[in-house]
Amino acid sequence: MAFRRSTVRSRSAPPILIGLALAVAATRFLALSHSIWDWDEALFCLGLRHYDVSLHHPHPPGFPLFIALGKIARLFLHDEFRALRDVNLLFALCVFPAMYALGRALRFDALTSAIAALLFASMPNVWFYGGTSLSDIGGVVTILAGAAALLYGRGSDRAWCAGSILLGLSLAFRPQNALLALYPWCAAAWPRLRARRFANVIAGIACTIAIVAVFYGGAIAATGWYDYRDALRAHSDYLLRVDSYRNPGRQPVPSLLYPMLVNPYDAGKIAVAIGALALIGLLRARRPALEAVAMFAPFAIFMLALLDPNSISRYSIAYVPLLALLAAEGIRVVASIARRPAFGVALRCAAAAVLLAALIRFTAPALRGARKHDAPPVEAVRWIRKNLDPRATRLYVHGSMKPFVECLLSDRTWIDVGDRFSGLDLEDSRDAWLLREGPATAPDAHQFERPHDHLWNIARRRYFEVSVEPLAELPRFGDGWHDPEGEGSDVYRWMKPDAAVELPPVTGRAELSVEWEVPLAAEPRPPIVTFTLNGQPLDRVTCTAPAMRRKWIIDGAPRRPNTLRINVDEFVNPAKMHRGGDTRDLALRLNHLFWKPLP
Repeated sequence: MAFRRSTVRSRSAPPILIGLALAVAATRFLALSHSIWDWDEALFCLGLRHYDVSLHHPHPPGFPLFIALGKIARLFLHDEFRALRDVNLLFALCVFPAMYALGRALRFDALTSAIAALLFASMPNVWFYGGTSLSDIGGVVTILAGAAALLYGRGSDRAWCAGSILLGLSLAFRPQNALLALYPWCAAAWPRLRARRFANVIAGIACTIAIVAVFYGGAIAATGWYDYRDALRAHSDYLLRVDSYRNPGRQPVPSLLYPMLVNPYDAGKIAVAIGALALIGLLRARRPALEAVAMFAPFAIFMLALLDPNSISRYSIAYVPLLALLAAEGIRVVASIARRPAFGVALRCAAAAVLLAALIRFTAPALRGARKHDAPPVEAVRWIRKNLDPRATRLYVHGSMKPFVECLLSDRTWIDVGDRFSGLDLEDSRDAWLLREGPATAPDAHQFERPHDHLWNIARRRYFEVSVEPLAELPRFGDGWHDPEGEGSDVYRWMKPDAAVELPPVTGRAELSVEWEVPLAAEPRPPIVTFTLNGQPLDRVTCTAPAMRRKWIIDGAPRRPNTLRINVDEFVNPAKMHRGGDTRDLALRLNHLFWKPLP
């Protein structure tokens, strides 16, 4: 059987398509972020400064192509953030043509493909993340272009070669793009295998593997093989334990179907309308729609089972092209009721215009704040530089802010206190300040925030509030406490049978949470722990397990410290009990104490 070398006709793009592509490209500038905001952005900037995957500069697997392009851009731009952001912008400019090319390669008609490309480019998450310094848009544009070339490669050797190259580059951006390439690659390889053109298939595979090997080989060489391997294993283990369905605290997969597959950008009725049209397009079950499902279904399953539900908006960028294609097909199906073709075209254009107007109205205002102002982490760092003398103050940094400080305060001494800091190890909190994510808890704290407008729906819901607060406002440990023990985020204090803690004043209601342990195995009976606040009974707990925790919502005193007193009716003394050399009376080990006002 003779294999046709090319069945793809070369046509110049109509002026209207060029105009649409340029118009969409112009809108990308409205999303240009003013500063870094996301945790991963800080890691990417650190990777541009010193690439080491074992240090999560950036996080595994290392995103080598994105970093390589960023290093090239850094030669012409004055900081890492702008270098990476502008690389991302270049890919965002290509969102419309890449999506249109995929629609045509899947054999959707020109108008359906154009509507799908417009919908995809206007989706809130695609638009917003196109102006950040993250790699998602570059990853999706390369895989859309690569998939389009591979699908055209069913009848063209040149397209097969181009698709193999683009696939390699896409995998150098994000390895999970292999799931999106699975169907296009099989569709392009199958006719060659049937025609016994094995050399052609092997050449394409070799081209893809060579590109992947060069970039990831560079990542391994820069990091070191063993360090890279260990970092990849540790990161994979974390993702499986925390982000995936194996985490018992994760939302059940059925409850994620709607937010992940239909409404990943939390746009309410707009998302419902697009989802309904997509369902109509799917039920029509034409071959182009079924091929689109075959392409994106593996990634959808992967997203549902393994990705962090808290980052749906960002991770779904690689999936929402399917929503756009099926919605555009749904518009075509609905408009097919028109008897006259011209009227049907007008209906399709009108329906698309309504959806696009709704998406733009939802998204464009939310982009303004990110475009014009620094993000809260950057504002907090700027305040620290301006107001805190490094010679007279100590800066403690919560684990949530560590990559930002590594990136933006690398010239200053600071203290990493991990993720569970509560001041248990501070002997002297004078002239000490804490930088952390979240609203301020101390009256004299400084809070930097972004409003919870539509950007709250689009972006990952983190770092909308960042605070710098004086640690003099943290709980103070009075009589009855032993010295702090442990280090980093594992600091704890033992107490005698009776001890007191002074909590800062608070106006209105506050949250108090305590985590503790008791030496249950060494005591004759389960000890009873009594909590009182400002002389009033708060709780009485019988410790039936070694580790316990409690949380209360209470009214605090607004003008004076709130005294929390803890009493335990059993204790051990290891030296007296001949169980060790510790001569202290040990009644309760305080692992975590958290006190904050409620809004």
